[in-house]
Amino acid sequence: RFLLDLSCDPSMISRLYGRPEDGAAPGATETAYGIKVRYAGIARYFFAYYWPLACRAQLEQGPAGEVPLVVSEIKKEFDGNDYRQSVYEIICEEPEAVERCIKAIAKVMPKQVVHRFQRVGGREICMFYQFGAGRPDKEGNRKIDLRGGILVNRSAARFFRENYGALGGSVALEWLRFTGLRNPGAPDLAGRFFEAYGGCESACRFLPGLESGGRICFYCGKRPRPDERMHVDHFLPDVYVGGTEDWNLVLACQECGPKKVRMLAPPECIGELKLRNAKRRDDDAPVAPLGRMTSVERGLERHYELAKKSGYRVAESLPACRQAPRPSG
Repeated sequence: RFLLDLSCDPSMISRLYGRPEDGAAPGATETAYGIKVRYAGIARYFFAYYWPLACRAQLEQGPAGEVPLVVSEIKKEFDGNDYRQSVYEIICEEPEAVERCIKAIAKVMPKQVVHRFQRVGGREICMFYQFGAGRPDKEGNRKIDLRGGILVNRSAARFFRENYGALGGSVALEWLRFTGLRNPGAPDLAGRFFEAYGGCESACRFLPGLESGGRICFYCGKRPRPDERMHVDHFLPDVYVGGTEDWNLVLACQECGPKKVRMLAPPECIGELKLRNAKRRDDDAPVAPLGRMTSVERGLERHYELAKKSGYRVAESLPACRQAPRPSG
């Protein structure tokens, strides 16, 4: 997002902070090779992006216990208050705190972002910008001169400028999706929107893994014939969860599958799903990270009720989930 904004409108950040420095971002200059901007200037963009999320919307931007360094620095200066201001208003009202925060971000942001952003397949490819840094250490980190900055390639800046509309929308969507992963209680609007246009990932690829635990219908407990194909069913409707998450997938027979479709299973099935997921985790099965909307230990009942309140009907004709016989071994 920073690369797009810098390339399209370098003066935006100056207007936001009330620093009209010849129409350029603080520390940014146009050269024959591209746009040169110092880390202090980049830090202003990062503050403008992250402050509203961390302080006003209270949205987590990293997994529990792993707060991104930029967010951590923001919360050192701005924490414990019910902020209702826009980022522009907070810049005007608390300029000294904002400046301290930006200086702190400028020290941590290059170490965490700059040398990793252009890494593809383990290799660093400077396709968008150039920067100065030392050789990588054993962990792949590089020592960066914090007094320096980056040079956005002229061709990259032109590409960003010409395609700002489409690229800006894509970046905003991906950030929305990422934020949804870190905030289980927030509605997954992006996932639901894309599912409506047929973009939801198919669950069929999970069929072999589910059948490896036994070809048993999750709902009625029947074992289908060897030649009978089973359904991969979303326990909570995929349009509610916003995607295909394997904690939410169960096997259904030819009779139960069509009855369930995108409805809710009887509430008695919740406990069985939690037991199934706990067993898979204990068996160290190759399970993907837990889903966006809930975790095995907590939240499943809550989201079941939220989905019900949202209008999803319960499949009354579906048998209440029975404890299916487990295969030996």
